[in-house]
Amino acid sequence: MRQVRWNKRPIDTEQVKALQTAYNLDQVTASILSRRGVSGGEDIKFYLETDLAFLHNPFLFEDMDSAVERVREAVEEQQHIRIFGDRDVDGMTSTVLMVQALTEAGAQVSWSVPSGDEPYGLSIANIDAFAQEDGGLIITVDCGISNVEEIAYAASLGIDTVILDHHLPSSQLPPAAAIINPKVEGSGYPFRDLAGCGVVAKFIWAFRFSYTKFYHQEVVFLHARPGNDTVIIEAALLENLVELDRVVEEVNPGVLPPEQSRIWNLLVGREILVYEEDQELKQLRTAFGPGVDIGVIDIAPEIWRAFPQLQGVGLVQLVRRSRSVRYASGQALELDALISLFTAYVYRKEPHLSKTYSDVLDLVAIGTIADLMPMRDENRILVRHGLEVLHRQKRSSLRTFLFKRGLAGKQLSTTDIGWQISPLFNASGRLGVPDVAVRLLLSEDSQQQDELTDQLVELNKQRKRLGDDAWTRLFPKADKSYTASGERMIVVQDKQLNRGITGIIASRLMNNFNVPSIVIAHLEDKLIGSMRSSKQVHVKEFLSQFEDILLD
Repeated sequence: MRQVRWNKRPIDTEQVKALQTAYNLDQVTASILSRRGVSGGEDIKFYLETDLAFLHNPFLFEDMDSAVERVREAVEEQQHIRIFGDRDVDGMTSTVLMVQALTEAGAQVSWSVPSGDEPYGLSIANIDAFAQEDGGLIITVDCGISNVEEIAYAASLGIDTVILDHHLPSSQLPPAAAIINPKVEGSGYPFRDLAGCGVVAKFIWAFRFSYTKFYHQEVVFLHARPGNDTVIIEAALLENLVELDRVVEEVNPGVLPPEQSRIWNLLVGREILVYEEDQELKQLRTAFGPGVDIGVIDIAPEIWRAFPQLQGVGLVQLVRRSRSVRYASGQALELDALISLFTAYVYRKEPHLSKTYSDVLDLVAIGTIADLMPMRDENRILVRHGLEVLHRQKRSSLRTFLFKRGLAGKQLSTTDIGWQISPLFNASGRLGVPDVAVRLLLSEDSQQQDELTDQLVELNKQRKRLGDDAWTRLFPKADKSYTASGERMIVVQDKQLNRGITGIIASRLMNNFNVPSIVIAHLEDKLIGSMRSSKQVHVKEFLSQFEDILLD
């Protein structure tokens, strides 16, 4: 009988007990999290929570407001908008999500993905063609961050560009109207590893939010509580549900007029929201005297209408109930519970930010898994919701696809997506016809869906045949290159090789020989290739040493 040897990381039993106590976990769950090195509140919440309100706020991107405003302007003025995506699964899903979001908003929108031997990213030819169509705005999805010259050229023609990308930028950023990319230094976003479709989903949420009454609404949340013969006043300024400033001040009763306190500047000229007005005003009058006149808005009644189970529950009790506050570092303040509750209220009042928003996450799950993004942080919530939407088969085009693939009704896993779904979509991109997959995902016609699904199946078979033939031809060359380089690297080229499978062969060689591998195909007037590497060699840094001989 074959024996299985388990190699388990040792765990700290005290840490396991601490996790059990802090987050009300059973011992097995706490032990698994401990072995994975997940112990901090900011990390652990993405393993324990599923609510979309736990996702990072898209307006944390420094440029998000600019991106939203520019796209809204294009929609309202009926400017022609071109969505330009990439040929892989992430790029395809990103393109579909953006086209559908803008179509729903009433935009004049078209799309394009690289076909045949067109290069990755935005090209001058694409821009010229769009200019001939009286184009007004280009939105790049899953690409664009490296197109400095092209975007500058578009600007010279009077065409703005909004970049929604997740690839590493170079030292020079394109002169775009807005750049939404978590890998850009200073982006403001706390999570770097979103897929391109994840970045698009963030924009869609912000774009929808911009049509609510909460957009650009500056509000101050205030809470006053008794201290040791003092009154402790806490206030936080939020805009678009993002905290911009916070002041905590301890006031000796009757000593300081309100206008001389540090907190006063935060309050002047803004809406001040409190929970249970009588209690808050009582503390403020204790702090500043009975004649204090601070206008506040009591949100408790509105909260209770949205969440009847909280009727009569005080703020201190809310801290104990708040799932969000328990993951916060440091002391859990009543103010944090209030802000969390208000955020949940906004999600409840605006279902297109929560319930119906989750409908776009099926494609986010597919694109995120296909692009091999790490299953950590908010990717876990995005993918979990996406898998649930896939199971409910909300999207008719995917319903047809899953039925023909024998996956209808199955509770899909990340493995199913990685092995049964994404390879077929990828095949269309690799063989130069990514529009087949995009048209399928956009289609509402059952006969067309059926025909396009059959095309994807056939393209995938063709991709497999090309891959097997190429591997047979290239393996001996790779073995020679491996030996010639002192077993440090592989570089092979082949005139018969289809450019769309260079990445597949490079990955297979890298996994087989465990060294960086470059596979090059021949086009009519140039060479094009893919490089795959382990963590020991940074691909972009390596290739940058040869910029003088590389076109891109």
